Amino acid sequence: MNTRLLLLLVMLLPVVTAGAFARGQAEPSFPEELNAELIAVGFDESKTEAVKTAGEELEWSEAEGADAALVARALRNAEDESTEGLEALDHALLALELARTTQQLENEGLSDREVSVATLESVSQLVTQIQAWKADSREDRLGEIVRETVTAKAEPARAEARERVREPAGRRDDRPEDAGARDARDDGSRTDRGSDRRP
Repeated sequence: MNTRLLLLLVMLLPVVTAGAFARGQAEPSFPEELNAELIAVGFDESKTEAVKTAGEELEWSEAEGADAALVARALRNAEDESTEGLEALDHALLALELARTTQQLENEGLSDREVSVATLESVSQLVTQIQAWKADSREDRLGEIVRETVTAKAEPARAEARERVREPAGRRDDRPEDAGARDARDDGSRTDRGSDRRP
């Protein structure tokens, strides 16, 4: 074999190997992350597998990047809140819509904590709405129900986020001093003037 060709192959081998390793170490998909998180919050393996199977036909691309741990906690709370219990498909659909909605809120500028609080505080109301939705022949509006409920809970935080976006840079520095800061500054000024006086 040509020596130059052999050297080229030797040089390319680490690149090819690294590429294959990277493909093998790809980030898990949202459904895979959700399965692990459901186990972590107390779902048994059969229930988790049922949710996974029920969600196989759903479009999860918009859920990628969402907080699977938060969604799993919401599903756990929903299971506890439901007197009749939720079916695997109910969990899968709720997980998908929560993932979409929480990402929307994050894109609006809400913090992780604000999104988490709004989501978990919505669970009890969502369970009641899901039961009504199931009784109403499962019309295709669960996504709308979840979005409206969670965003309503998050409205105070959303308003603050909108205000942060509108607030010009440096505006905080132009705000009047609060009384405590003003008193502390005045006391310091009086002390400095006293130290400058001649005996």
